[in-house]
Amino acid sequence: MRTEILRRSVVLAGGALLLAGCSASPEPQAEPPAAPSASSPAFRFTVPAEIDGLPQTTTAKWTKVAQSATRSLKRNILRPLDTLTAVYVDTSDPAEGVELSAVAGEVADPASQLRLITGNLTGEWQDAEIEGGVGTCSVNREERPLIRTDCYWAEPGSVGRVSLWGLKDRRKDFPAIQRQFNRGTVSD
Repeated sequence: MRTEILRRSVVLAGGALLLAGCSASPEPQAEPPAAPSASSPAFRFTVPAEIDGLPQTTTAKWTKVAQSATRSLKRNILRPLDTLTAVYVDTSDPAEGVELSAVAGEVADPASQLRLITGNLTGEWQDAEIEGGVGTCSVNREERPLIRTDCYWAEPGSVGRVSLWGLKDRRKDFPAIQRQFNRGTVSD
């Protein structure tokens, strides 16, 4: 009887560890970063000084939402290599702006990753073509006259969000803006 209870306890504990994603063997203290593979290039983001003529701002008032989005995206990436949080706005006339949040790292299945990231978001999402990956955008007209265009992407080396606000729908601008900072492929 006692042996049976002990065996069940061990099986239950092992199952709990397996479900939690843990293993019985300890992880090494310092694991070297995984080498990029041909199918999954690693990126280092570049941060332009301006986008669409708008200067970058680092003021907390403007970067708070983008930083939160970057943290959220980071939870979706296995072995993150780089992050990006940037906001471009003329703070004296904030009628137009661009927020960038991105994480570089291993993305095995970009289409599934994009569905995972955007699955619980509200709005009408439409596919957006980006080079080397998949994207989706939604337009929010609830704060007229401002129109907010939110776009997400996933590709083998990164996931991210571009949020644009202004007086028009900016979905067509998403691929060009995404390319401006998603350029630094890491090579050995």
